[in-house]
Amino acid sequence: MRYILYIVASVLAAVGIIFLKKLDLQLFVRDGIYLGMTGVLTNKFFWFGTLLYGGAFAVFLVVINTYKISTSVPALLGVYIITLGVVGYAIGEELSARQLMAYILLVVGISLL
Repeated sequence: MRYILYIVASVLAAVGIIFLKKLDLQLFVRDGIYLGMTGVLTNKFFWFGTLLYGGAFAVFLVVINTYKISTSVPALLGVYIITLGVVGYAIGEELSARQLMAYILLVVGISLL
């Protein structure tokens, strides 16, 4: 069950990050603080991202209150691995060989838990 919670928290956080990335924070620079804040609060990406990231936080709270922190917190680093795939697909960011090696080391480390 805990592995399912790890995956759910990671997926919610990764997709939430994508929505928040799509939020145009240049509104503050271009339009000023009042119009920028209004633009953010009426932006669907802000609300979807906040809901998904909030859901990930709620699952994270369940995990750390139910299972050992010493294994749960490192396992939840899986959010970075899932984000890697989602970002690569959704936004089109490219990875360097060094970044890819770092992610491989994360996977190896998590699998050793």
